[in-house]
Amino acid sequence: MKKTKQTYFLIDFDSTFITGEGLEIFAEIVLQDKKNKNELLEKITSLTNQAMEGKISFGESLQKRIALLSGSKTQVREVGNLLKQKISLSILHNKNFFLQHKDHIYIISGGFKEFIYPVIKQFGIRSDHIFANTFVYDQKDDITGIDTKNLMSQDKGKVNVVKSLKLKGDLYMIGDGYTDYELKKLGLAKKFIAFTENISREPIVKKADEIASTFDEFLYVNNLPRSLSYPKSRIRVFALPQLSEETKKMLRKEQYQIKELKETISDASHIQEMKQASILYVESLDQLSEEVLTNAQRLLVVGITKMSPSESLPLFFREKGIAAFQDSSVTKRIINFINTGDTYKNLTLPSINLPKHQKTHRLLHIHKNEPGILAQINSVMAKHKINIISQYLRTTSAIGYVITDVDKEYDNTVLEKLKQIPHTIRFRVLY
Repeated sequence: MKKTKQTYFLIDFDSTFITGEGLEIFAEIVLQDKKNKNELLEKITSLTNQAMEGKISFGESLQKRIALLSGSKTQVREVGNLLKQKISLSILHNKNFFLQHKDHIYIISGGFKEFIYPVIKQFGIRSDHIFANTFVYDQKDDITGIDTKNLMSQDKGKVNVVKSLKLKGDLYMIGDGYTDYELKKLGLAKKFIAFTENISREPIVKKADEIASTFDEFLYVNNLPRSLSYPKSRIRVFALPQLSEETKKMLRKEQYQIKELKETISDASHIQEMKQASILYVESLDQLSEEVLTNAQRLLVVGITKMSPSESLPLFFREKGIAAFQDSSVTKRIINFINTGDTYKNLTLPSINLPKHQKTHRLLHIHKNEPGILAQINSVMAKHKINIISQYLRTTSAIGYVITDVDKEYDNTVLEKLKQIPHTIRFRVLY
């Protein structure tokens, strides 16, 4: 029998695992009392960017940055603790992936191990799976420089480290800089994935095999275990008119893509765009043309910011299982619906206030209110030996809504079977 190749995940730290650059945050601390602090910080940031874009060598960039700094072991520890609060959001909520694959994950970074280990140890990654620079201290624990014998302090440090590991299998390098791309360029990695959740460097993105706007995106594209069945970064929000800054802040925190439409939403130029919309904000239902609705095949939910008593919801919403909300908490309700399936106070689907799901998969089944649908759902699950943890059913005269929480271990073929049940309107999986 042919053996399946082992897969290894090589992950950068700065601006990938965390939202910023550890050395720049360290510089903020050690330079805080310097009169020329801002000038020095700008130089350090510039040197970082030049190295990340491949304009100067990493070794040259590192030496020049370190020459601008001084510091102590106490300040290094301070940074390590501070960075625990700066873990990339999509990395943080996929902690289980790291715990499950910890033996095949390596952190390979031009940053400093003293900053990195306090952050990643909670993810189960061993200290000997971190390859990064280290500081050199004097007897007073003041920094005197870096360990120049460390491969990571030298040009092509990541390349030479990976060569030394002699890993047998498929290597995926996930990062935001040129030194990450070099692993693919020189044939050591099967794929280079440009991670753009925190920063997107155009020269690097152009060289990537894949672009991951979040870690969920990487896991989804490569069919790996993840906390979300569908990356939030692929959920597109269209709005007419413009949204408040508070609303945009809430939506961006969820990592949704936002586009505000300045013209009427029924304009022909928006028809193609609306095919990609998952969430739609409108002031009035009069702004929704029949043509737009017909093309909005991915639409899950509509938020109505103003609605007169004389307006009625299009039958299309109910026929397609689209939730509609209209109150002062519309954005909170939309986010809760996307994340949990909760339909409390919606205008089109059966209303149900759901508890959060813990350590289960949540399956959402919207269907025409016909006899026997729940029995068919449970029959499919029983045939596939799925353990149901909890189940909820709400109906209106026209629509039925079944929410089922199940054990995480199950045969994925059951999902297609549930979609094929007669009178199914929409089926969605949450993790």
